[in-house]
Amino acid sequence: MNIEKKRFILSLVFPLFFISIIWIVKIAEFVFDVDLGFLGIFPLRISGLPGIIFAPFIHANFEHLFANTIPLFILGIGLFYFYNKIAYKVFFLIFLFSNIWLWFGGREAYHIGASGLIYGLAFFLFVSGMIRKNANLMAISLLVVFLIQQKRSPLIKSFCLASC
Repeated sequence: MNIEKKRFILSLVFPLFFISIIWIVKIAEFVFDVDLGFLGIFPLRISGLPGIIFAPFIHANFEHLFANTIPLFILGIGLFYFYNKIAYKVFFLIFLFSNIWLWFGGREAYHIGASGLIYGLAFFLFVSGMIRKNANLMAISLLVVFLIQQKRSPLIKSFCLASC
């Protein structure tokens, strides 16, 4: 097996593992008919601090989960492919600091999902792509952000079928 193919396959491992955990949490919520939303981040409340760790694993419904799965997968592959030596450090720093900032500055409500992580990864790949003059990194991050925004746009939603 050539080096590039091996590198690509290894870049799939952690993103698939992380996404699997998120899906297991949602399936467990569904099967046991529980709502773990109370484990989300509630800004400026001590009771909301555990959400800094748990919020990215909790999603409102399967549509929300699916909307986060593909961007996490693509950006995760990009991170672990292009930055394999520092990928874990970058991933967990973005995970932690995006949620800490949300705890300090979010609106007064429970916040769940992995959007902060997704936008943090997209920002990292875009900026590092600019610094390294790597158009692939910039393209990956911009494509993912563009697709996320298209999915959330009311105009696009009105044209989508039920599966969109």
